[in-house]
Amino acid sequence: PSRLLEELGWSLGLVAANLKSARSNLARHRSYTLTNLAGLTIAITGCLLVLLYVRSELSRGTSYPKTDRIYRVVSWTLDEDGERRYNRGSDGRIGPALRDNFPEIEQILRSQTEWPMRVRAGEKVLQQQAISVMDPAVVSMLDLSFLAGSRERALATPDGAVLRESTAKALFGDENPIGKTVSLASHWGGDY
Repeated sequence: PSRLLEELGWSLGLVAANLKSARSNLARHRSYTLTNLAGLTIAITGCLLVLLYVRSELSRGTSYPKTDRIYRVVSWTLDEDGERRYNRGSDGRIGPALRDNFPEIEQILRSQTEWPMRVRAGEKVLQQQAISVMDPAVVSMLDLSFLAGSRERALATPDGAVLRESTAKALFGDENPIGKTVSLASHWGGDY
């Protein structure tokens, strides 16, 4: 034990001496030190941003159990400069056409997202960040779970709606939202 303590003391002494030497060198060469620290900071920040981007890309869509069987159709257009501009989706007629021509396709899901929109239920009005209008296949394709209502009847009618728990609580409080009317202020308008 005494030899171990002696070696530990020597190691700590060397570390302290090296830190003291480094501090004095850094103080003598301030511009060099600042340049190196700025470069190191930029490099580490760049690496972290790339890692966050890669993580985001690799985690996209992995929260659904059937991700190995779900594909997204995107479209592109040419802008004035002749460059391709990729769109997040495609014409709604493509899904049924693909299903009719490719028997391997089990289901299709068309989705359209509308950006900020007011949702009203009685006197309560919410400003939502986004609302998605989807085919009824969303329930089985994405294996959505329900706190109230049934998977079989959700979106069975054109005026049906599925709400997130937070939205239902904000609009209806502790009341059961099943059978209640929700109005949307959008270009479709209407009650759901």
